[in-house]
Amino acid sequence: MMMHDPETLKYNFPDIAFELECDQVRAELVDKLGLQACVNVNGKGAIATVKLNDGFELLIKPAMQGFHGYNNWFKWRELTHPKTGEVIKLSQVRCNVELITYDSDSDSYPGLISFGIDAPNIESLLSTTLEKIHKHCGLRLVALPVVKANN
Repeated sequence: MMMHDPETLKYNFPDIAFELECDQVRAELVDKLGLQACVNVNGKGAIATVKLNDGFELLIKPAMQGFHGYNNWFKWRELTHPKTGEVIKLSQVRCNVELITYDSDSDSYPGLISFGIDAPNIESLLSTTLEKIHKHCGLRLVALPVVKANN
């Protein structure tokens, strides 16, 4: 049986790899973290939207250009254990994030701050992003959870 590394699979099946990565991001945001969020795919790119308090939203886009023009949410790194020499493969989320809010005067969504960020997973990416926004913009924002109605 032949083993393929993640990069080879992305090269041979870029559309399927992209779809799986988008599903992974969606599953982490909605299923695991229970947030008001969605992932919209547009051809070979995607944008995850996360609703925040006070009318703010966070736009998260994959930052890595992948094979055949598909964007990649995740970057694979190989680390060698210093004592055993064992090679360990780890994935890392690599994204561009932008904080937006609705401006009723201009009927638009201006971007307030944007930056690139790397994190070991989506939960860590959100936490670090919200900390940076607080530090640089003075805004204390939280990602809004899905509210379930009691019947």
